[in-house]
Amino acid sequence: MLGFGGKRKYSDWECSGCKHPFVSEQWLKRHEKKCKAVREQAERAFQLGEENENRQKRRRVTEAEKENQIANMIDDDFRVEVPDTNVANGGDTSNGSPMDMDPIEAPPEVLAPSQPPGRRRRRFMPSWKVRNMLPGPSNLGTGGRDDNPSGDLASRLMEELDSRVRAAEDSASAVDHAASLSTSTDHTGAIANPEHPASQPTLLTRTVRTTANKIGLWRRYTHRPTAVAEEPSLEERFEPRASANASKSSTRTISDIIRPFPNLSAWRWSHWFWARSSSSKTKDDRRALQELVCGPGFEPRDIEGLDFNALEAELDKTPLPWQDPHGGWRETKLTIGIPTGVKPTQAERRTAAAAAREAARDIGVPDSAPSIDVPGIHFDIPGFHYRSIPSVMRSVIEHDHAARDFVWEPYEEYVQLPGNSDAMEERAYSEMWTTDAFITAHRELQDSPTEPGCTLPRVIAGLILSSDGTHVAQFGSASMWPDYLAFANQSKYTRVRPEAHAIHHLAYIPKLPDSVREAIRKIRPKGAVAPLLTHLRRELFHAAWGVILEDDEFLHAYEHGMVLRCSDGVVRRVYPRIFVYSADYPEKVLIATIRDMGRCPCPRCLVTKDRLGAVGSTSDRQARTDSARHDSEERQQKVSEARTRIYNDGYVVNSDVVENLLKDDSLVPTENAFSKIKGLNAHRSFDFHDILVVDLMHEFELGVWKAVFAHLVRILEAHDPILVDQLNERYRQVPIFGRSTIRRFTSDVSEMRKMAARDFEDMLQCSIPCFENLLPSPYNEQVLDLLYVLASWHAAAKLRMHTDSSLKVLDSWTTSLGRHLRHFQRVVCEAFNTHETRREREARQRAEARRNTSTGGSASQAGDRQPRPRKFNLTRYKLHALGDYVTSIIRFRTTDGYSTQPTELEHRRLKARYRRTNKNKATGQIVNIGIREAEMRRMGQELHEVGVHVPGNKPQPAPDADNTPAEVHVHIAKEQHHANAVYIDQWLYENRNDPAFEEFWPRLVDHIRGRVLEQFRGAAPDVENADSAPVYFKHDRLYQHATARFNFTTYDVRRDQDVINTSTDKRDVLVSTQGTATDPSSHPFTYARVLGIYHAEVEHMFSSAPTRVDFLWVRWLEHDTDWPSGDSAKRLDCLRFVPHGSEVDAFGFLDPTHVVRACHLIPGFGEAIPRTTDLLPPSSIRDAEGDWSVLYPNRFVDRDMWMRYLGLGVGHRKMVAMIWTILSPMMKRRRG
Repeated sequence: MLGFGGKRKYSDWECSGCKHPFVSEQWLKRHEKKCKAVREQAERAFQLGEENENRQKRRRVTEAEKENQIANMIDDDFRVEVPDTNVANGGDTSNGSPMDMDPIEAPPEVLAPSQPPGRRRRRFMPSWKVRNMLPGPSNLGTGGRDDNPSGDLASRLMEELDSRVRAAEDSASAVDHAASLSTSTDHTGAIANPEHPASQPTLLTRTVRTTANKIGLWRRYTHRPTAVAEEPSLEERFEPRASANASKSSTRTISDIIRPFPNLSAWRWSHWFWARSSSSKTKDDRRALQELVCGPGFEPRDIEGLDFNALEAELDKTPLPWQDPHGGWRETKLTIGIPTGVKPTQAERRTAAAAAREAARDIGVPDSAPSIDVPGIHFDIPGFHYRSIPSVMRSVIEHDHAARDFVWEPYEEYVQLPGNSDAMEERAYSEMWTTDAFITAHRELQDSPTEPGCTLPRVIAGLILSSDGTHVAQFGSASMWPDYLAFANQSKYTRVRPEAHAIHHLAYIPKLPDSVREAIRKIRPKGAVAPLLTHLRRELFHAAWGVILEDDEFLHAYEHGMVLRCSDGVVRRVYPRIFVYSADYPEKVLIATIRDMGRCPCPRCLVTKDRLGAVGSTSDRQARTDSARHDSEERQQKVSEARTRIYNDGYVVNSDVVENLLKDDSLVPTENAFSKIKGLNAHRSFDFHDILVVDLMHEFELGVWKAVFAHLVRILEAHDPILVDQLNERYRQVPIFGRSTIRRFTSDVSEMRKMAARDFEDMLQCSIPCFENLLPSPYNEQVLDLLYVLASWHAAAKLRMHTDSSLKVLDSWTTSLGRHLRHFQRVVCEAFNTHETRREREARQRAEARRNTSTGGSASQAGDRQPRPRKFNLTRYKLHALGDYVTSIIRFRTTDGYSTQPTELEHRRLKARYRRTNKNKATGQIVNIGIREAEMRRMGQELHEVGVHVPGNKPQPAPDADNTPAEVHVHIAKEQHHANAVYIDQWLYENRNDPAFEEFWPRLVDHIRGRVLEQFRGAAPDVENADSAPVYFKHDRLYQHATARFNFTTYDVRRDQDVINTSTDKRDVLVSTQGTATDPSSHPFTYARVLGIYHAEVEHMFSSAPTRVDFLWVRWLEHDTDWPSGDSAKRLDCLRFVPHGSEVDAFGFLDPTHVVRACHLIPGFGEAIPRTTDLLPPSSIRDAEGDWSVLYPNRFVDRDMWMRYLGLGVGHRKMVAMIWTILSPMMKRRRG
């Protein structure tokens, strides 16, 4: 065995069998190959190991037992409740009873294996295989690993269910064909019976419950599902992945697919041109062109002399039989009415009344069609490009490859959290198809009369609408106002990825032209005033939506459905339903037809403006419920009367007569286009106020948090201007984390220049250490409390999967946030005389200069050049909206499903298309570009399915992504050559004076021996001196690596990856430790800084071949047990490096499988002495200026990390069970 430097002794090489000493390792190895004692010892060890393994193996089942298991699984997976049958007159003549079902047994607990000997006085949790469970498919699905060796389990389950349902139906029909089947379950569904007329459907409830999967998730269908939604595979759950749609072979020939292009080379050339969305060429474009020209099958002579403009024009003119002409796009004009503002005379009123009476007496048919029903002086706005919603549905549902994964059968999703003994199963909130709104719409559809003679399955297509104006020109004022459409049936994890093309362009609303001012001037000598122009913009917006929503085909589809052959090959009758409209506040007030920051500024309730700051209070919660907005007849009557006053009686838009009608409820005199849906028989419960969901990006990240941060900067500047520079310096020193989770901050964050929402998010997540001790006490503590509450609320509100427990946590943080914000305004802000910052003052002066120029003044006539006082204001709709998040998540699921972020990302595609136009009537050119891009994408996918190479079809991997299998927890490179070899003797000798290398060798040997004993522990019990068995390092080498990758299951049952790199800031890891509730100092995690990533080829007595052992050389950190931390103290945990020479080892070795994931440690900038040299003497692993005195583990760095501390992550099932005893008292208080 190797010693610590120097020469070896004669006794260093001793045979483990016969104990004979040797002078060199070479002679020892030669002897051991022939030594009878060593051979007998190895044989005995292997024999003991085999016997121990055989005792632990489960008895293999026979084929007959497998069949019985499947039958039992069917009984457990589908609990079909068949009700008693009653005749129409109410008599009880049923001869059936509910089917007896075996209760679903809880899955057995996975016992944690014993841990290998580790670092002294440190207890580790079970390995990742037990702690970090892989997400598996439910028993309903067919995706993922096939645990059923006897065929397709999902198919057999469906067949068994069908047989049971058929038996129930036969029993019911035998009593009476008019029998009405009832049940005592929660929901009632409609199943069409051909023996009954369509107007009198037979009702039958079939509640289907599945067994829980390994994670604890299970589903409940309120109707018998006609198709089982497959769970995503492990690879599809992995975050750094490309789209993984199911493959489907095309039946068309290559020439048919690429028509009208004469050959594949011509098509590839055109595909390359249209696939590159940017007009400015980049290195990626050059790489793609090189791949095209050098790729297989491309022949330059094939494109010589081709007129691609003519080919693409022919492509536009000759759509496929199933395609709508011009991609379904249409162009029309919008007509709005300009009120005259002139009151009619008495004579004019008498004439109008007589004409109305004459028209009422005339019952004949008019000779010509009536003109458009728009009051006032008509003003036409050309250039409205739009697609009908049914056209988009046909294109996507029938022919989009991504539609194969659409979920048509909604279900409720539940989870049983381990250790949660005081509650039953909890509802899980994630995808939109699990919402009560979706399930209710589906149930109402199934209960409604079927179409005459139609036996097709009827399903809901959930529509997610969004709109947002955006500037499309890099220089200039060109802008567009797009409407987007997405489908709630598609997974939100797909919708949010721009490369999935899941956000479909629906319309481009034209802006109000400048010529409207001239038209107004001809009608009204005073010309246009601001209230009138605002009114006309609202009229324009709803005129555009009126064209879309009043489309005959759409109205027919809403009532009677559309027969579509879906991408999965099943013909269904699909009914569109609008569930969500995602928009920022300016768009919301347009959709809700209310005033921007009027008396009641909320589009969902009638809470008055002076009560906006009461968020989180009991009275505020009650007011939101009691004063909810409704599209009632009273509201419509008020708007109609106001329009009569404006258009018939000649009152101006903002006259007192109109204000008295509308001002109390902040209404506006515009007819809402979405009210027309409420009149449809198919959806009388529709209310456009309900579809206006919250918007976390604009309301919190760019709203409340941005306002708080800006005022904190004003407070620092008021207290001492140098503090602002210190704040900027601290943010610059925050280490990066993840692929792009925490990026390097700009040099001057206080200026907030060109910052996106994600930048403000990062600033909040890292704010507590950066603001610490900048202000005097007690304001410092109060500000840190507020920052902790803000970060906690943001983490809870942005979760991608909620449960009932986590929603209670969010609700409690909402209460706390409102209380802390009011305290911040009342106490902290009043203690400082705050003024505008320099940037705010300059921005105000520029705005005043522009206003002076527009009114004929001089730009030099700027206003006050002195900074004006600025106070913190709680009268914000965005603050009020924070109180609606719990309700919105319950109704429509988590906020990422309807965030405006995908809309903002889709703007990039729109801007790229604009740059490819000639800027003259650009909207029509953008439409044409979009059609060609979509057609090229469709052709490319179809060619890919028939095996044709399509350049650029495979998306580029995400940064730091590699080919590590998703089911592998840790990946360290396999490379093993001279370049990464560490020669142990030489390395230890060179670092013999480095304190970090003290006891390096004995610690490493102990660690490796313990790992070997753990791996081969079956042979260890009966081997003499197993704990001191020698281990040998092959070739006396270690092999060093720069990075290690850790795959882990996230709280929302996805797979993600952390990468640590010893040469960057990303080198800190989180390790699970076994804490107990009785130990007040217990903590579920231990932290370590990785100094080196190594593997070694180890030879030992339990195996004849060398064993590869991966290990991490780490520097440990310890908790400051005297520092109050956590949610009760509203402080981050306090860590410091274990001092050198203390009783607890400062350095050690770690099995990579014990790492949970990487962590983010932020220095304690606010310490009196931020850096110290007392923890470690000068060393190669320490910074020259010393270690940070304090490090804070950032629990807010991402939602997965926050949920690990909270202990409610669905994907952290085993972790939750292990830390429940530590967090149980706190969690019970929150849940209560």
